[in-house]
Amino acid sequence: MGCEQIEKIDKQMDADSTEVAHDIEELKSLGTLERMTAEGESELLFKASGTEPGWIAEYYSDKFRLIVDYGKDSLIIRNISKYFDSSTGYSSFSYKNTEEGKETRLNVKIEEHECTDQAGVKNPNTVTITFNDKVYKGCGVSLK
Repeated sequence: MGCEQIEKIDKQMDADSTEVAHDIEELKSLGTLERMTAEGESELLFKASGTEPGWIAEYYSDKFRLIVDYGKDSLIIRNISKYFDSSTGYSSFSYKNTEEGKETRLNVKIEEHECTDQAGVKNPNTVTITFNDKVYKGCGVSLK
C-alpha cells in the first residue's frame, strides 16, 4: 500500500480504526514476518489482501488468520490441516463453526489468475473470501 492510499484510508476511518489499519500494514511487512518466525510462530506460507474495505488473510503452516473491515472483525482457525494439506502451501477451503449460538461461515477461493492490486503490483493469484455473507476480493501470493 502506498503512502497516498494510507492517507486516504486514514481520512476515511476514525482514530481507533486508523491504528488498526497501521497494524495491518505492519503485519504485511517482511520485518514482522521475520520477527514472528523468530519468536516461534508458525511459518507464513501465503498472504492475500484487498481494499474497500481493507482486509488481509494469512495462511500459516498450522493456522489461518483473517482480518476484515480495517480490523473491525477477525478470525483465526487453528489446526488448519483439517481443511487442507499445509505441506502443499495453500488451498481454497470452506469453514463453518457455531460458538455461543453465533454461526461463523467462511469460504476462501484462490485462483491462479494474475491480479493487480491498487498499488499496481502484479500478484499470481486472485482471492475471493466470503466471510459471514460479505464478499472480499483481492490478490494473493505464495511465500513458499
